Amino acid sequence: IGRTPLCNLPGLVRASSKLLQVTNMRTTRKGGCFSKPSAYHRKECTRSDEHRNMRTQLYIDGSFCPAGDGATLEAVDPATEKVFAKVASGGASDVDLAVRAARDAFDSGIWSGLPAPERATVLRRIAKGITDNLEMLSRLETRDNGKPLPEARWDIKDAAFCFEYYAEMIEADVKADCQTVDVGDARFDSRIWREPVGVVAAITPWNFPMLMAVWKVARHWPPDARLC
Repeated sequence: IGRTPLCNLPGLVRASSKLLQVTNMRTTRKGGCFSKPSAYHRKECTRSDEHRNMRTQLYIDGSFCPAGDGATLEAVDPATEKVFAKVASGGASDVDLAVRAARDAFDSGIWSGLPAPERATVLRRIAKGITDNLEMLSRLETRDNGKPLPEARWDIKDAAFCFEYYAEMIEADVKADCQTVDVGDARFDSRIWREPVGVVAAITPWNFPMLMAVWKVARHWPPDARLC
């Protein structure tokens, strides 16, 4: 969490979408924002109200909450240059809460102690949730980021694939048990065991909002030292 326009995954999956396709729109940077599109594109974009059911709060310790200081961040539609939502903007106190919650969850063993097949099941459920809402998430991504809809669809498909990929990886790690390393001397027995490393902070850029967040989130959910 931070002063960055980032839509959380639970909010995205729960959202509804009516955004019309906006493609082949020529935009250029001007004064920190995109130049105005044609009147046709402005008209089409303003019909969208998928943001109305979008989660706009922070997700900390299993529940949604506003920023501690009440700060919000405006989400601007690049096609219209209009604010379509205001999302909670987390600060230092919110980060502290999130880190403490993550540490408590880790120490409790709720996730870190869960057998790998069960962790893989959770990751696949998330992947299915993304796939089941592919079109809605893609259109919301286009509105938030301004990229062509076909590219947004590819990004969201890849986000689902990432969860599937790491689900398979943790299952494979369990089957392998531990890795034996040949150090070139028969007198030594060298082995590698993978163990959870703890709380990890991830920073994501803006150019592939959901996909780049998933790259960080999906690969750190399996408590595996190599992935962390």
